Amino acid sequence: MLKHISSLLMIGMLAIPIFATEETVPQYESIQQAMESQIGTISVDSSVIFDETEYVRITQPIVDNEEEYVITTFEHQINMMGEARAGTQLIVTVQHSDETSKLYELELVGATQTFNQLIELGERQNLITIYYSHEAFDEHMHSLMFQIYRQPEENKSQLKNYIISTPSDLPEGLNEKQHY
Repeated sequence: MLKHISSLLMIGMLAIPIFATEETVPQYESIQQAMESQIGTISVDSSVIFDETEYVRITQPIVDNEEEYVITTFEHQINMMGEARAGTQLIVTVQHSDETSKLYELELVGATQTFNQLIELGERQNLITIYYSHEAFDEHMHSLMFQIYRQPEENKSQLKNYIISTPSDLPEGLNEKQHY
């Protein structure tokens, strides 16, 4: 048995030089750069892949910049989360009543390519603007904008006290017809 194990070790040691090469491993400044240079040859589950011209995307609240709609909440704060290329600088402003009520300067986006910020909302209309810059822009700022409508407290109280005693009390469209 010992003779067979030592034979296998000798064969393995002879095979190693066949597969060993002296190639240099390329160095990249970011995961995104490595992904772009090796598309199809590497797989990294935790990385975020962007379109060629995309640098920032919002993942929470769900924002579709192609559609124009308003996100509605009763909360006075909302956690905004997103993804951005490593090395992106972000500044978030919240405009309420035609003036900037809050300004948040986030840390430079790192290797995880994610960011989040708890933002405070004023009652009713809030315009959220995310200004971002990256070394690829030559110091130019770009921006994304979306709206969040914070319901007034009286609407929240009214909804809490709303009583439904019969199906006719339901708002239109919520009264399902039962088929037997």
